Amino acid sequence: MIPPKITLVTSCYNLSRFNSGCRPLHENIESFDILLKLQCYLVIYGDSTTIPILRERRNAFGLDSMTVYIQREYEELEISKFTSLVRENREKYWPTRDDRTCVESHLICCSKFYFLQETIKSNPFQHDRFGWIDGNLDIGHEKNIKICRDYSPNKILQALEYTKPDKFHIQILNIWDKKYKPRNMKREMYQHYRWMVCGCFFTFGKSVGQRVLQRLQENFEETTIQGYGHAEEMFFLEILDEFYFEIERSYGDYIDIINNWRGPMVNIKYIYETIFIVYDFKGYYQECIDCGEALIGAFHKYDIELEYGMYMNILEMWYNSCVTLYPENREIYTNRIRELCKSDVFLKAEYQKKSDHFKHLFGVSIDEV
Repeated sequence: MIPPKITLVTSCYNLSRFNSGCRPLHENIESFDILLKLQCYLVIYGDSTTIPILRERRNAFGLDSMTVYIQREYEELEISKFTSLVRENREKYWPTRDDRTCVESHLICCSKFYFLQETIKSNPFQHDRFGWIDGNLDIGHEKNIKICRDYSPNKILQALEYTKPDKFHIQILNIWDKKYKPRNMKREMYQHYRWMVCGCFFTFGKSVGQRVLQRLQENFEETTIQGYGHAEEMFFLEILDEFYFEIERSYGDYIDIINNWRGPMVNIKYIYETIFIVYDFKGYYQECIDCGEALIGAFHKYDIELEYGMYMNILEMWYNSCVTLYPENREIYTNRIRELCKSDVFLKAEYQKKSDHFKHLFGVSIDEV
C-alpha cells in the first residue's frame, strides 16, 4: 500500500499533572494505538513523558520512518505564554466551567493552530497537503472510533487521499447565530459552549491552510486578550464566512466525520434536522444551498435513501434559497425541479399531493411535469 502524500499532525501531552480530572497518562497513550497503527505520514508533538512511549509503540508497528517526533514541554510551547492570562480570565468569567478541563488543556487544544503552522513551515515530508487528527481515537467500541462508524484504516486513508490542494476541509457539526461574530458579542457567545465544527479532524492544501490557520491563531489570541475562549472549535465562527468558498464542508456528528467526508452517507436525519433546516430557518442561503446540494447529490448517486416527503422538503428549501440569493437564475432552478419530477415517478407523486402549493412556489403545474 502506498500512503497518501499528506502530512498528518497530532499531539499528546500528559495533562493529568496539571489537573487530576484530565485523562490519565496510560489511558491517553493506549487510546493512541489506532492512529499509531495507521500507515500515514505523521508528526507528533508531545512532552518527555509521552513522546518516548509513543515512539516505541509506533516503531513496534514498523512505522517509525514515516514519523517525526517533536518533544517539547508544555512550558516551552509558544502558547504557554497565555497561561496566566487564561487563568485570570477564568477567575472573572467562566460560565462553561468544567472540572474535567484546566487552563493547560484548553491551551493544548488551541495549540493545534501553532503546531500545524510550524509543521507546514518545516514540511518534513515535502508535501503540499496537511491535516490535523486527534490521537485519542479509541472510544472502547468494537467497531466504532471517535471519528468513524464501522472503522477500518482504509476509511481514514481514503479521506486523506480526497484532500483537495486548494481547499480547507472540515465537518460542520451544528449552526450558531452569526450575530456572535462581532467582538462586542463575545461575552454572550461564551455563556455556553457552542459546538459548530468537528475540530478533531480536518485537512487542507498548504496555501489555503496557512491563511486559515493564521486567522484562527489571531482569533484565538484576540479573544483570549479580550477575556474569553473555550477550547478551539468556536474560533471557526468568523473563519467559516471569511474563507467561505475556500472551505469544503462535510456534515454530521463527530462519529460521522470519516463516513461523510466525501459526501453524506450516514446519520442523514442529523444532517437534515440539526444543520440543513437550521440554515433555512436562519436565512443562511448559501449554506442552505450547499448543504442541500450535498444531500440531493448523495441521493442521486444512490449513497443514501430519503423518504420522499423529506426529499421534497429539501428541494423546496434548496429552491427558496437559490431564488432568494440568485433570482436571475430562477428559470434554471425551475427547470431542474421539472426534470427531477419527470424522471422520478415517486417524486412526481409527492408533487401531486400538494400540487397547488408547488405550482405557486415553482411556477410549474403538474401537467407541465
